[in-house]
Amino acid sequence: MRKVSSADAPPAAGGGRGGRGGGGGGRGGAQAARVTTTAGLNSYDLSLQYPDGVNFRSAIYWSGNGLSGPVGAPGTYTVRMTAGNASPLTTTVRVLKDPRTTATDADLTEKFNFLIRIRDTVTAANNTVRTIRNVRYQVDSLRKVLSGAQLAAFETVANALIDSTRNVEEVLYQTKNEAGQDPLNFPIRLNNQIGALSGFVASSERRPAQQAYDVWNTLVPQLNTQLVRYSRQMSLLLPRVNSALKAAGQNDIVPSTDELPADTVRRGPIP
Repeated sequence: MRKVSSADAPPAAGGGRGGRGGGGGGRGGAQAARVTTTAGLNSYDLSLQYPDGVNFRSAIYWSGNGLSGPVGAPGTYTVRMTAGNASPLTTTVRVLKDPRTTATDADLTEKFNFLIRIRDTVTAANNTVRTIRNVRYQVDSLRKVLSGAQLAAFETVANALIDSTRNVEEVLYQTKNEAGQDPLNFPIRLNNQIGALSGFVASSERRPAQQAYDVWNTLVPQLNTQLVRYSRQMSLLLPRVNSALKAAGQNDIVPSTDELPADTVRRGPIP
């Protein structure tokens, strides 16, 4: 079961006319919608827009990135409502397809599933980029607090880790992009190539065309190869980096998808 969206009621307020709730959360970082609870008739429009995928800071794409959450397919959905401390109330609703389309429910479900797979696959690529950059930020910060033989020992193993993971990053994303027109000069990489499929798949009410599967089956194995490569690099090289840090009295580098500005990460000795 997938969760589509949710909304909360605002804190209790005084009287007034009943209101109308918004859709389920909006897009592009908009505030989540709230269910109104003022006196009178209240209504809420439930959005079938699924959550977006994960992007990263200053990413530039060409022809779409595949991260937009698709609209749910026709079918039966469960609505759950909780009021105060009362037991939740649930009911089912049947979402029908547009009567003008000739696509079947199965066609539209396959389209939805494909768009979700694109979103999640690009998210996996982007989270890898985020983690590579997170580790690089931490390494750069540690270079500023080490010196002498400890810095030399750290540099040897850290450079091996940074160089190898940077190679993966450059296959996943076009790191030369700095402006919106740069993809005209620098070829898009795997996250953009896969993500751009979403525009083609979402462009009409139909089952995805075979060409979309052909492209998918060409690109995704390439991505998986890079993700396995990255995992092996981290398993082999990061322990060596952390051993050098331990010898220098520093805390381990802990990989994360958090986006850390290079000049805000500061590391000190273990207390």
